[in-house]
Amino acid sequence: GGGGGGGGGKGGLPSNYELELALRAQLNDKAHKLQKDMFLGKMGVPQAKAAVAKMQPKETKAQRAKDAERRQEYAMEAKLRGELNEGVKQALAAEDKADRKLQKEGVAAAPKRATDMQALGKDETGLQHSGEKFGRKAEGGNAKPLTENEVEERLREQLDARVAQKERKGEVQ
Repeated sequence: GGGGGGGGGKGGLPSNYELELALRAQLNDKAHKLQKDMFLGKMGVPQAKAAVAKMQPKETKAQRAKDAERRQEYAMEAKLRGELNEGVKQALAAEDKADRKLQKEGVAAAPKRATDMQALGKDETGLQHSGEKFGRKAEGGNAKPLTENEVEERLREQLDARVAQKERKGEVQ
């Protein structure tokens, strides 16, 4: 076959695609010639097979070994990735389960904890506070709930105190 003309703008260099096409055409030509020769009985099947094998790029023993090794590596990697994913999944599931258990226990323990804290004169954060501020009155060491009126009274006192404080600072007009 005649050589194709080089591309104009590319400085005459054929692209990979063009090279591939040319190569393919060449191989096809050879294959057609082989078929024709076989058809015309010029060549026996074994010869044709040998010729085709010659046309194919040789796969060396080393190449085959390398391919096998690579396949093994891929398989190993896939297996490891699978195990890792499974491990992560299990860890997440376990974490989730633990979280749910904690939540359940936490929900059950919350009211008890709150009363323990109040009895100790501490708020939920565990900080010490005056029993009265949290609607409790200490009498003989026992924390007794205040009546609603008493609570309101205390709150009003606190509010008044706060307003008075701000007035002193000149924040309230």
